[in-house]
Amino acid sequence: MKFVSGFLVAFSLMMTSLSAIAQVAEEDSLVVYTEELMMSDDLTIRQNRFEDVVNTLTTLMKEKGLFDYPFEKLERTSIIYAPDSTFRIFTGQLFLDDDHFKYYGVLQHRSDPQNPIVLQDWTELVERPKEEILGPENWMGALYYGIKDFKRGDKTHYMVFGYNGYELYEDIKVADVISFDAAGQPTFGAPVFQNHEGEYWNRLVIKYAADVTVRLNFDEDLDLIAFDNLIPMKSPYKQKQVLMVPDGSYSGYHLDLEGNWIYVDKLFHQISDVAPRAVPVLGQDNRDLFGRQKN
Repeated sequence: MKFVSGFLVAFSLMMTSLSAIAQVAEEDSLVVYTEELMMSDDLTIRQNRFEDVVNTLTTLMKEKGLFDYPFEKLERTSIIYAPDSTFRIFTGQLFLDDDHFKYYGVLQHRSDPQNPIVLQDWTELVERPKEEILGPENWMGALYYGIKDFKRGDKTHYMVFGYNGYELYEDIKVADVISFDAAGQPTFGAPVFQNHEGEYWNRLVIKYAADVTVRLNFDEDLDLIAFDNLIPMKSPYKQKQVLMVPDGSYSGYHLDLEGNWIYVDKLFHQISDVAPRAVPVLGQDNRDLFGRQKN
């Protein structure tokens, strides 16, 4: 009996070891796929690797139920966890050409890790992004970089912040809302954003010039969503007459008691009598408009 018991223990340890080795090998394959997805000059290879990444991720999850496995080697894949650790989302992007990107997403529940939910990118087919309620089958694709949970009634919702390359001259940032039904299926979008006109949107979408940096995220210090105000600027490109760029000011959305996010016009109201300058300007010393000494 002791021999049989020892054999079973040894066999169990061997199988666990083999499983761990296989797991590491599959993650190494994922690393190769994501590298080629991002770096290959061949579109066909990039498209194939896009499918390989999604298939390998979901296969690993289905076979192993790996919610706590960190996938630390996947540096080219964004992995964000819900603040309450009830789910996580893997997202990444495929560059098709200068005007087209495609995004992959895989959502995994802690309570049901072997049934991952694949998100299908339908960004180009979403005609009214601020107004539509979407699902896994027609997800507004993005590379997620932030998440914030909040209560709406007695239900927890999750705000996700993401980037979409969109097209050659314009990028998009989005703040979307995830909620779950009783079966654990996600819904994207909820009428929780009250804009400056009192209307409600299902998500925030900011479209801006691709060669500038725009902020859209939850600010822990201010306890609200903060974003750059944008103004139109004449474009240097023939293909685009006007592009939106930051004007140096910020607005936001703060959470009210009902679980709605209410527009805040200006985040900073400090105003100086004179603009800060390192040296005197015209009229304050003996220099002209161009900084030259007056005769």
